[in-house]
Amino acid sequence: MNVPIHLQHRPAVHQLLQGAFIQEPLHLRSNVSAYPLDALGFSAEAQYTARYAREVVGATIDEAGLRSLTKQGEHSRPVIVVAVRLVIDATPEQLEKNAATELANARMVLGWAAGEHPEPFALITATLKDVHFRMLPPQTRRRQRLGFGNTGTDYYSQLYRILALTEQDERFAFALSLYRDALREDNPEFRVARFFSCLEALAYRLKKGVGSRTAVRKLIGLESGALSTLHIDGTNCQYDRVELAGRIRDKLFHGVPFDPSELSTDAQYAYTYLREHPEQMREELRIDCELEVARWANNASNGQKS
Repeated sequence: MNVPIHLQHRPAVHQLLQGAFIQEPLHLRSNVSAYPLDALGFSAEAQYTARYAREVVGATIDEAGLRSLTKQGEHSRPVIVVAVRLVIDATPEQLEKNAATELANARMVLGWAAGEHPEPFALITATLKDVHFRMLPPQTRRRQRLGFGNTGTDYYSQLYRILALTEQDERFAFALSLYRDALREDNPEFRVARFFSCLEALAYRLKKGVGSRTAVRKLIGLESGALSTLHIDGTNCQYDRVELAGRIRDKLFHGVPFDPSELSTDAQYAYTYLREHPEQMREELRIDCELEVARWANNASNGQKS
């Protein structure tokens, strides 16, 4: 392979993305470039499909049939590499941290350019002396549902009602799509804003004469305040998660200035902490959305009463 000069630079962080196609190299800024690579294809999926069809359904599949299955997806899952060229050498962990924002922004630009969702699956970090690489497998909660209402007939009935509502109520279906999109969002504040929008979409009947945050609090039954608690440095810090999420959403959707100094002291502290711990910030409002979808399916949501 004739390696382009931009991919030979060190130190650098290279991220491999699948699922989006570009037809030529794209130089996004002076130190960020994207190159199209060979597609991953669908070989593993084809073999899995053939095995399932054979072992479960009883199909007869010969080598020619397997090759045909594989060929059907040979151009699937196109690959792009995004390379961020850095100036100062450091540990692989620090280089990845230094490149993280530029990689995230490049993925958004490439999503627009390709009209598809580029999904990262590997990182290759080149220091001045060594090369380090690791996979980025899709994360799963591997959720195990236990307890009353979460297994058996009750659970299946709830799933049936949620599915029926998506077919009957476009507002509910839209809210559920916002929830799904939020789960895929890797930027913590963007994810919080999407979760808030999901709740706001379900609170549309409650917005008569009140603001979005008030409507969302009424929706989830916490009109006096949706208080959350963070344990920070030995201190319990309380803040209103709807207030915080609503301000983030207004900043991103409407351009409303967000001045953390306008928050309570505890909320300022919590906001600073959550920004430094994105894995926790990404969870803000997720459970509220999940529970509200369930309430809606059970015809028990405050949003259905007005």
